Amino acid sequence: MKKFLSLLSFLMLAIVAMAATEPTSYVAPALYTYGYKGEVDPPLKKFVEAQEIQLTDNGDGTYAVVIMGVKDVEGDPAGDIKFNAAATTNDDNSVTLAADLEHVVFGGYYSWHKGPVKFNGTLNGEDLSATYYLDIFGNPANVVFGKDVTNAISTVNTDNAAVKSIHTVGGARINSLQKGINIVRLTNGKTVKVIK
Repeated sequence: MKKFLSLLSFLMLAIVAMAATEPTSYVAPALYTYGYKGEVDPPLKKFVEAQEIQLTDNGDGTYAVVIMGVKDVEGDPAGDIKFNAAATTNDDNSVTLAADLEHVVFGGYYSWHKGPVKFNGTLNGEDLSATYYLDIFGNPANVVFGKDVTNAISTVNTDNAAVKSIHTVGGARINSLQKGINIVRLTNGKTVKVIK
């Protein structure tokens, strides 16, 4: 009986530890300004109504950052951009994230491509705002992410609340946005449909 209780205690601790490392998803508008193989005059701008960024606190003064579903200048899926960012907790309990390093692309046409990334973000409660520079196989992009980003035609009104859960149209719970229609429940009580 003691062995069973010890094993049960160990399994419960393992489950709690795994849950603590789950990423938190932030979905907000993003405006990409691309240069194509160098400079473009005028630069090409693309508005993304629902860009997803996942953050995981590594517990060592850094956060794992995943910019989900990045597309290249021609709209083809480039993949997910993964890197670590240094984290500094401010007096107001907001967290400043900064990275200036090389990223790796996973999935999409450019899988395993390496390129520079410069990321500056602020995590304030359930609100993430960020600016970042990516180079996707020689195609540079400067990006602004957050609830106040507009498409220059109309303002997108979102509270930029954290994602509480993501579901398929059939109601099955999933871990991240999938291709097609996703039902996203936010921590502020709102439910939105996101097409990826």
